[in-house]
Formats: sequence, structure tokens, C-alpha cells
Amino acid sequence: MKNITKRSIAAGLGVILAAGTIGITTYADTKDNKKDDAVTGVTSIRNDSAELSEVVKDEMVYVLTDAQGKVEKTIVSDWLKNTAGAGDIADTTELEKVENVKGEENFDINGNALTWKADGADIYYQGLSSKELPVSLKVTYTLDGKEVNGTELAGANGHLVIRYDYVNGQYVTKDVNGKTEKIYVPYACITGLLIDTDKAVNVEVKNGKLINDGNRSAIVGYAVSGLKENLGIDTEAIEVPSYVEISADVTDFEMGNSITVVTNELFNNVDETKLDSFDDLTGAADELSGAMKQLMDGAAQLADGLGELLEKTGALVTGAETMAEGSEKLNAGAAALAEGTAQLNSGAADLCAGSAKLKDGATTLSAGAATLDAGAANLSSGLGQLTAANDVLNGGALQVFNMLLETANGQLTATGLGLPLLTVENYSAVLDGGIAKLQQVKDNAKAPEQVAAATEGIVRLTTLKASLDSYNTFYTGVITYTAGVNECAEGAKALSAGAKNLSAGAADLATGTTALYEGTVTLAAGAGSVDEGAKALSAGMNELNTGVAALKENMPALTAGVTALSDGATALSDGLNEFNEKGISKITALADGDIQTVIEKVKSTIEVSKAYNNYSGLSENMNGQVKFIYRTDAINK
Repeated sequence: MKNITKRSIAAGLGVILAAGTIGITTYADTKDNKKDDAVTGVTSIRNDSAELSEVVKDEMVYVLTDAQGKVEKTIVSDWLKNTAGAGDIADTTELEKVENVKGEENFDINGNALTWKADGADIYYQGLSSKELPVSLKVTYTLDGKEVNGTELAGANGHLVIRYDYVNGQYVTKDVNGKTEKIYVPYACITGLLIDTDKAVNVEVKNGKLINDGNRSAIVGYAVSGLKENLGIDTEAIEVPSYVEISADVTDFEMGNSITVVTNELFNNVDETKLDSFDDLTGAADELSGAMKQLMDGAAQLADGLGELLEKTGALVTGAETMAEGSEKLNAGAAALAEGTAQLNSGAADLCAGSAKLKDGATTLSAGAATLDAGAANLSSGLGQLTAANDVLNGGALQVFNMLLETANGQLTATGLGLPLLTVENYSAVLDGGIAKLQQVKDNAKAPEQVAAATEGIVRLTTLKASLDSYNTFYTGVITYTAGVNECAEGAKALSAGAKNLSAGAADLATGTTALYEGTVTLAAGAGSVDEGAKALSAGMNELNTGVAALKENMPALTAGVTALSDGATALSDGLNEFNEKGISKITALADGDIQTVIEKVKSTIEVSKAYNNYSGLSENMNGQVKFIYRTDAINK
């Protein structure tokens, strides 16, 4: 009987865990700005006793690691949501190399104090950090029973075990029922990766889900760091996943980047004031099992599409940065060329009287034209390669859009509103119609539960539409970008052909100096044409450089779009929240009489989780939220 009771409690705590892991983000309040007696970790923890401020800092921490999880670079992207339209925003940051990545707003910095001249706008900026992270990612690889370095696995054969451990170093000391306890900030850790089926078979995952489409195995693993330590219950009493383990038989092994999302929003949507007692959870165990299966199935499907999109996004961001650097150099060279050919045109008028100097000038011109020809050819080749990837990029973006719409259609069918299937073209109008229909139901409803149901439906449809609108903005941007690349490629081809003609003409000029006087008039006319062409080249390259700079500048918006896709997982929480309401009130009393201590520890865990709301710093007048995304290096031959 005692073991059954403990399993029931474990199931109940699992409900809290699942209900808090995926949901609408909330922000910790900061009115008192008090710190707990002892804080150990990477940032201070703030109270959540105040009302929401007018500025919210939404922080995304991107952690680039090697194949073992060793941190190589930490990039922090901050979004200051200026809901009140303030002129100046007083911010706090510990970041280095702070840069405004979307907009022209300036800032003043004094130590850690940062003041933005926002003029009513939201602020998007990023910087680098060398601070210790609250959760350390450790990835170990075992091949045929022997631990090996990830770099040794490229092309390997045998039985491979990959294990992800999430080491929590962020805790607060609190008084729990008269005893000093370490209460860790609980982090949900979700790891996703893709492995080709021709590289790995017999794939299994502990604490995760596997989906195989015939070509690839999509794996999503889930763990919670800190919860088991907080509750102080042995593993026989409660099973809380603290690691992810993947095993497979591999051949000529390769693996792309793995993505791990770490968030402390685990308990942030749980009302700790309702956790005073538990009874009768045993009768709800079957409901829990079904709800958890629904969560895992949905999370795995989301991870498949999200992993592919994140992989393409990373390649696109890297390519945009490289292209921007090259474009700036090319633009400067084109401007210098335009200046030089203008001087050549002016000198051609004097060439009739100084024909003795033409031989040396003609030789110099021929060499410069050959260099221009080679550069133009390289530009045309490079843009041609970029163009070749356009169909893949467009197709990938459309595939993800259709996947989102398919998921949304499944949710809409369950509402019973009888709405048409959503497409890329009609989703906005269909959802507006559904919202209007629910509003009419709400307006005509007489019973409170009918009003509540209609209100909940309106909120869900509004949230769904906002998520689809966000991705539609990204999708339209991809189409515009690929069209621009095609136009640049065509222009580069024409430029290369013109440069080749120029090089040939300059060579003929160098060998034809014996007909010096007779050719000076023709040369002057040709120099004028070269000048005009160089000016056109310079103007075109300036336009290209501006476009590439805009592409680089909009990369944070692309990343934000991927993040919005990730946040779309909130739809999975509906079934879990429903079970939470039905099941959490039915847990039986702990057999050894220590249930009150467990409840107090859960409450403390919720409080500490809600209090942790920043990584790089937060002003007293702000509220915040923070997520961490770890990208481990790929294993390639």
C-alpha cells in the first residue's frame, strides 16, 4: 500500500511538472527587489511580489558548444518590450559588445547601467557573455562500451550510446518547515536531434520520444534539472527524468547539430496557494497516463519540424554574416574602381598630346581590367551557388508553414466550430471569422460557463492567429530574400560579361600602342564608356551592399520567428492543464505522514522558479523572462 501511495504522489507531481513545462510565459514581479539570504549561481534572484512593469525584458541566451557540451561562445539576445512607449529606457546589463540589431536607437552605457533612447519603440539588442550558466550541458559518447570523444565518432561503426546530462548550479537556501534546504531553480531541458536512418538503426531513447519517417530518426528528449533534489524523495518513490540517453547501432556515423532548450518556466503557471492538500490521485492515474502520452507525441512531432528549421536557420544566419562581410569589401572596391576610371576618362583628353605615356598606362589598365574580370567572375559564381539553394529554402519554409497549419487544423476540428481548413492564403480570414463567431456566442450566452468557454476559445484562436501571423512574416521574408538573390545573380552575370570584354579591350590597347595617335580619339571615347560602366558598377554594388546589410540586420527577426515556432508548443498544454485540474486534487496522503514537507518543498520550488527571470541583468523597474538554447557541434566526416 505504501508503494502504491508513493507512485500516486509521483504521478501528481508529474502533473505539476507537465502542466508547467509548456505554457504561456509569465513574468516574475519585482516590487520589493529583495534577495534571499544565500544565493549561489550565475545571477541574483528577485522577488515576484510587484505588479508587472511597463517594460519587460525577454531574454534568449544562445550557447554554442562543442560536441561534449563545452561552452565555446555565449550570445545573448534581449528584447525590451516598451509597452508604454517610453522615450528612454533604463536597463541593466553585464554583456560585452552590446549592439542594436534592429533599429537606429542609440544608447549610453556607464558600467552595467544602460540607457536606451527608445523614443517609444521596442529595443532589440545582443551581446556576448562569459558568465557561468545556470545549467551545464554534458554530452558523453560510449562506442561498444568504451567512452570516446565526439570528434572520434565521425565515420564510426558499432553500438553507440549518447547521454545528455543537465547539471544544475542555481539554488537558493530557504527555510522549509523549520529546516534550511537548498532549493534549486527547476529547469525543463528538452533536447532534439535528427539522425539519418542509413547511419543508425535500432534507435532507442530513454526519457524521450522517437519518430522515424523512413529517412530520418527525429528524437526529442526531456529532463528536469533540480526537481529531484528539491523534493528529497528517493528514485523509488518518484521518477523525475534527469538525463536523456540515446542508443543505436551505427554505420559510417554522422550527426548534425543537437538543440537543447532549457527553461525555468516549469512551475511558473502553477498556483502554489492551491497546493495545501492531496487526496484520491490513485483513481486519476489512467487519466495522467493518457495526458502524458498526448504531450510526448505532440512534442516529438514539433521537434521534428523545429529541428529542421533551426538547422536551416543556423546555416542562413552564418551565410548572411559571411555575405555581408564580403559585400562590404566588394562595395569599397567598386567605389575605388569608379573613382579610378573617372580619372582615366579625364586623362584620355590629354592623351593626344602625351601619347608617349600611353604604353605604360595601357599596361596598367590591362592588369586592372583582368583583376576586375576575375573578381566579377567570382561574384557571379558565388551568387549562382547561393541561388541554387533558393528552392530548398523556399520549400523548407513552406513545408514548416503547412505543418503548422496541419496542427492548427487538428486543434480547430476539436473545437466544433465547423471552420474551413486553414491554408496559407485563408488562415487569417478563417480565424477572424471563428473569433467573431465565438464573440457572438459569448454576447448571447446566459450561463457563466458558456461565457467562460467562449472567452477561452477567443483567446486560443487569437493566440493561434498571432503565432501564424508571426511565421507568415518570416515566410514572406524568405520569399522576398530568394527573389532578391535571383536578381543579384542575373546582374552579376551581366557584370562578368562586361568585365571580360573590358579586359580583352585593355589587352588589345596595350599591344596596339604603335598606332598611338590614330587610336587616341577612340581611346578617349572608350575611357568614357569605362567610366560610366564603373559608376554603374559602383551604384549597383552599393545597392547590393545595402540589401545584404538589411538581410544581416533582419537575422534576429528570423531567430525570433523560430522562437515563436518553438513557443507554439503551448497548444500541447491544453490537455495537460485539464488533467491537472481534475487530477491534482486527488492525490492520497503520503503513507509516512510527511506529505506536508513535500507540499512545502513544491511551493518553495514554484516560488524560486518564478523569481528567476534574467541572466545578463535586470533593472529594478523591469520584469523579465529568460530561456537558454544550447547548440552542440555536429559530428561530420
